[in-house]
Amino acid sequence: ASYLISSQAEAVKKSNGKPDGYIMLIDETESLSQDADCYLVRLTNNGSVSWARHITFVSGKKVRPSYDANGTLTGFIILGDALSGNAILKTDVSGNQGWQKRITTNLANALYRFQDLQATADGGCVVAGNLYVNSELSKAALFKMDNAGNITWGHEYILNADSEGPPNIRGVAITPT
Repeated sequence: ASYLISSQAEAVKKSNGKPDGYIMLIDETESLSQDADCYLVRLTNNGSVSWARHITFVSGKKVRPSYDANGTLTGFIILGDALSGNAILKTDVSGNQGWQKRITTNLANALYRFQDLQATADGGCVVAGNLYVNSELSKAALFKMDNAGNITWGHEYILNADSEGPPNIRGVAITPT
């Protein structure tokens, strides 16, 4: 049996800023103890399905449209969960997968769990989340990836507030400079 875990939708715009439908991420799994698959679904402005793509081994967490510097849609960037950590995927405008990357660490018994991503003007993205060591929250983390999925920079932050322990980073926003 399959279970609908969650879904998330994001508006898509044309280069002139006018609405151009929606992109939706729908999770499904056969067991809550194994990696789940998800569906990337493109909707028209009136909610009709334009296309749907099945993405295996990744439970969808976030999806963001990706635009070039002129505001033209270039594809979609997906943040997915897997039992072995997060995966970041890039598709073209038709939902065909371009690349899939996982950000890992050399620390023993450690992995990154990302909570949010934002597409950047260069076709890449910024992902934000946390490093867990021995299943315990350790540090906040932020990484920038280019349009080919290569990490251009990454930082870990120790942000202890008083004696409360490290904060759990939930999101990232990109501001114009």
